[in-house]
Amino acid sequence: MKKLLTLLSSVSMIVTTAQVVVACTSKYDQKDVDGNSILVQFLNSLDGKAQIKANDVLDKLINASSGVKNREKFSIDLLKMFNLSVMANASTNYGADGKTEYKLDQNNPYYLNNLENILIDRFKTLSADVDRQIQNEKDKYKNEHAGKWEEEWNKMLVNKYSVYQTDTKDMDRDFLEQKYKADILLSDSSNNVSKILLDILLNTDQQGVTWVSKTTVQEKYKNLYLAGDDETKLNSIFNSDPNVLNQIFNSKQDSSKKWTNTMVANKTNWDKLKGEIGQNYTEMKTDVPLDLTKLSVTDATSRKGFVSNSQRFFLDQWYTTQAPLAISEITIPFADDHKFDDGVSASSFENKTYTDYQADIAKLFNELKGKEDKGVTDSKWRKYMSEGSISGLLDGKGTIKKYDKLLTLSDSSDFTQDLRSAVYDYVLNIDKEGKLDKISGVDLRSDEQTNELNFISKINRSASESKNFYGVLNDGRLILVDTSGLHIINIDGYKYLKDNIDSKLESTKGVNVEDGIINEDTLSELEKFKNFHKLTNNEKIAYIQSEVENDQNYFTKLNSHITNPYEQYLVNTSLIKGLDGAATSFDAMSEVKDWVKIESSTDASKYSWSSSVFDYFYTISTDKAKDQRDFINRFIVFNSIDDSNGNAYNLGDKFSSMLSTIKSIISSAPSNAFVNEFNKRNKEILKQSDKSKYPKQIIKNGDTFNDNLKKKTNEKFWKPGDETPTTRSNVSINLINNELVSMYFKNTTIIRGDE
Repeated sequence: MKKLLTLLSSVSMIVTTAQVVVACTSKYDQKDVDGNSILVQFLNSLDGKAQIKANDVLDKLINASSGVKNREKFSIDLLKMFNLSVMANASTNYGADGKTEYKLDQNNPYYLNNLENILIDRFKTLSADVDRQIQNEKDKYKNEHAGKWEEEWNKMLVNKYSVYQTDTKDMDRDFLEQKYKADILLSDSSNNVSKILLDILLNTDQQGVTWVSKTTVQEKYKNLYLAGDDETKLNSIFNSDPNVLNQIFNSKQDSSKKWTNTMVANKTNWDKLKGEIGQNYTEMKTDVPLDLTKLSVTDATSRKGFVSNSQRFFLDQWYTTQAPLAISEITIPFADDHKFDDGVSASSFENKTYTDYQADIAKLFNELKGKEDKGVTDSKWRKYMSEGSISGLLDGKGTIKKYDKLLTLSDSSDFTQDLRSAVYDYVLNIDKEGKLDKISGVDLRSDEQTNELNFISKINRSASESKNFYGVLNDGRLILVDTSGLHIINIDGYKYLKDNIDSKLESTKGVNVEDGIINEDTLSELEKFKNFHKLTNNEKIAYIQSEVENDQNYFTKLNSHITNPYEQYLVNTSLIKGLDGAATSFDAMSEVKDWVKIESSTDASKYSWSSSVFDYFYTISTDKAKDQRDFINRFIVFNSIDDSNGNAYNLGDKFSSMLSTIKSIISSAPSNAFVNEFNKRNKEILKQSDKSKYPKQIIKNGDTFNDNLKKKTNEKFWKPGDETPTTRSNVSINLINNELVSMYFKNTTIIRGDE
């Protein structure tokens, strides 16, 4: 018999004065305020099969005036229950006893090593923690109510968790305490399964090895050497440290690819090694793993920043949905009393007290545009960002900003909309040959060196010009005027984004164990991370920022399982966040975690935490379900023996449909949000009086910032395994649930991505 989750929850699935009836038989049938019969049947065990039969719950979800809110709450509640089912039944579904219902695909690139046992162990711990939490609450009642504590405890259970029991006389205390426990597991701020699951999948660092330093290996060799031919002493060492000879042999090698785990610790092998090494202890020249057969969670500092397989699942989803870009900029304010509202010209930067202001701007313009070698201009840019100032220029008025946050489609608070519009217009419309025909900016790359600000007239955003919203100085470097002055904007790491257009690479596993031994690629990368973390801060910055290549080749070898070049750039550059002298200060994985964090918001676009966990297990399951509905049925069963009309099964279909809608909303929300802000800003610009000198140019790119935006960003910010742009079809909003969609995007235009 399948062991599936019992839906023991106090949360109501419909909005009425009464909660959903929880019962074992139809004896407890109850009507809601509208006179409709509502019955949701549960079993008593967390290891039971959940059966839902509810003719009128289904009706409520479809027809009632409050159906939209009901559907939203119903979907999120059931996703929480799915999470609980995954953990509570991990032993039954994924255990190692050979009798399990299902298996996780250990060859899947997103599979977290030993996930089955991690789920089992963490749920045991969680369940014990909840039991203690309930016992502590009981103890509190005992202290506060003395001999009447049980009476008060029973009242609390009935008031909070019972619908059909009217007082403590007819209560089923064990059943209500199970409901209490289930409520904690589903909804508690600390001990809920959704939080624990995300902690396992998203906050657990990549597993690795425990390193033994070369000095320690040398000491081990000396101890064996001093034992001479005393077999008793030798065997004592071998018994306490069975991998000692592997460590000695491996420490002699010049490459991790030559490491072995086959050297059994015995006198025969020891005599052979001793004969090769003699007293030359320095032949042990590298740190080596303690054990090549087991991945470990210890020594995590040696692999800090190594994205785990499960973390990469969420990273890939976030990357292709949010289209993140690393941005830094130099801002030069208008001179004296000049304002953007009065129109923009070279005279806007004419400073009466510092007469070299315009000349300094021109010098900076010449330094950073395309006339010079790109490597030289990039080096100058990094110098400014690293130092945090533009020394000797602009009378100290120019400001440097390296953003802590990444520019994304959703983030309208950390970046101005003018900057967002210009950057995405450039990134999404420049073709792979570097032609700028389709962008809304002007090409300034070939402008001659000058001490004057002639280029200002080309980017003054005058409504009479068709392409003067911003200028292009160099690959990935733009110039823009807005209300705060002149901005030179750099898309950090742009060459990785530029070079990966059409590259569709399959996923690879970051950590892998093959035939009982950690594979060569994994060991090599773990060694690279260890060596990287031994570098000084300045060395780390040099290797990451300038992509210095040596025998270690850190930049491309770290997180090599991230096959999208720009995504890898964002993750690896995050390794130097917070280091003094670094030219960047963002942390990509912290933004991924923020994107997936549990929200209590009523905005469905914030529910990525709920659907992403579902998608993760759907993706890494070995025996693929025939469809989403079939996969849901493995964890939550919508049926009952007397469901003659099939309404309970239809309720399951409805949940699957609602889940698809939520996932579509989450996927489309960033592009929809961007388009809404884009249109809002354009309206603000265009409503300015024609009599004013306010620059009224807007980006008019009708092929980008509309219902095409999601498609275009998905193609540019692809994740491994994506179909090619010509064959990919976008997930569209399910118009059957248009009422639900409209609620989430009220007062906005609904954008479909497949038209």
